[in-house]
Amino acid sequence: FKSARKAVPANAFVALAVAGALFTSVALPQLLLWVGAIAVISAIRFLAIQAVSRHPNNRWLDNGYLAMTAVGSAMWGAAIFMIPPGEYTMASSLIVFVIAGMTAGASVSAASRPVAAFVYNLPALGGLAAYYGLQGELLSGIMAGLVAIFFVVCYRIAKGGETTLDEALTANQALEGSRSRVVSQARALKELA
Repeated sequence: FKSARKAVPANAFVALAVAGALFTSVALPQLLLWVGAIAVISAIRFLAIQAVSRHPNNRWLDNGYLAMTAVGSAMWGAAIFMIPPGEYTMASSLIVFVIAGMTAGASVSAASRPVAAFVYNLPALGGLAAYYGLQGELLSGIMAGLVAIFFVVCYRIAKGGETTLDEALTANQALEGSRSRVVSQARALKELA
């Protein structure tokens, strides 16, 4: 949860920066509602992280954190729908860029727990894929497919990181066991001498 403690507040700050960039493209009430929702969800997630850190075996708290993660991610996935049809493409490009970066970052930072990356990435990338899919054009359909592939790649990165961490922990435990045996043998040899 160490990386999440940093990422969750950053989520709210990034939303504020995105809102500033979208100020001329999106209706102000809609933008304020979106930023406010992200801020509230981020605050709840931060409190949930603190609670889970103090009570790591509490499944209810953990599931609450994951649920709020999914809700926050869904807000990002919905962001692209705020842009009016035919509006300046840089606005939608900005949202796509931010979501791609955040979901890739989540895949790496949640490598010790791929379910967290899955829960974060699915709503955000699902929103993008839905947006593209609803456009009804060939290129949009291809983009929706690429977003789906990106989701799978991000999940595989998180799973690969989990495997690497498991292997590193297993190797560390084996080395610790070997070190203990060597120390014991060295003592025994010293006593014999």
